Amino acid sequence: MLSTEIRLSGQTTVPTGTTNFPFAFDIPPNALPSYQGKAAKVAWMIAAKADIPLSGDLKQDLYPVVVNPFNRPPVPVAFENPEVSPKIRLELSSNVYQPGETFEGTLVLLEAGNVRAVRLQLFLLEQATGQGKVIGITSGSSVEKMKIGEKLEWPRDNLQPARETPFQIPISTQTAFTYTGKYSSIAWYLEATLDIPHHGDIHLNAPFTIGMRTIPLAVVQPAQAAELQESELQESQVSMMVEILADGSAKDVVSVSNELEKKGSFVDINQVRSLCERLVQQGRLERVGEGEFFAQYRLRTAAPAQSAST
Repeated sequence: MLSTEIRLSGQTTVPTGTTNFPFAFDIPPNALPSYQGKAAKVAWMIAAKADIPLSGDLKQDLYPVVVNPFNRPPVPVAFENPEVSPKIRLELSSNVYQPGETFEGTLVLLEAGNVRAVRLQLFLLEQATGQGKVIGITSGSSVEKMKIGEKLEWPRDNLQPARETPFQIPISTQTAFTYTGKYSSIAWYLEATLDIPHHGDIHLNAPFTIGMRTIPLAVVQPAQAAELQESELQESQVSMMVEILADGSAKDVVSVSNELEKKGSFVDINQVRSLCERLVQQGRLERVGEGEFFAQYRLRTAAPAQSAST
């Protein structure tokens, strides 16, 4: 979707020590947010390369997270099913929510009819299309309707006509952002199901948006950035690597890197190798094969014994 290059320097000799090359990229206003789903993936990458003559080039890839800004003010919204009976109304406190917030609303039973219970469930709808040719198929599409969070349910006896029943649903900080792209899209909605005994259920969908109403900007110094990156590796990539190696088998750096990418963690293969070696030094992994990227690692079965002194 976007390929922009900046040349930071011509042929030069870089002196010993640290040399800074400032750079800046403009993110398009219609940029899709970062996303990793079942059939769709949106990734942003900054690739840095130092062209070293007569030697191996230096390369480093970073994967920044791009979020969706929504400048329009959030407003309360309400939805009613078209049936005369039974009939409900969903009132949402806002049409735009941010990750980490609490989804709030009220359920109002307008006409009970023969409803047995009312259930609420959050859904994420992922749609993706692709083109290619596999065994005669020249195009394809995927629609994934995924349940998010726990289901809420009220039996008929717990709902009083015309009385507001409040509800709250926490939104994860890792929640995907709403977007509509050329080949994929993400949509959120709250589905209310009216359970009708011996009859087809009635469904009412209340769509809403997940996005950032404001984007906090902060200047991060290089040293701070390195600390943040290290912290992220320790908290997320380490746990994923432990899961990958949990069966006790030995895997090389390339295999671990591929498994991390399948889990939605975009880590440069050099960083994976460095992290494996760091975990070996900590006694959490052991190296059972040599090589730059094909060295094999596995979990230690027991922590190394510590010597005692008196």
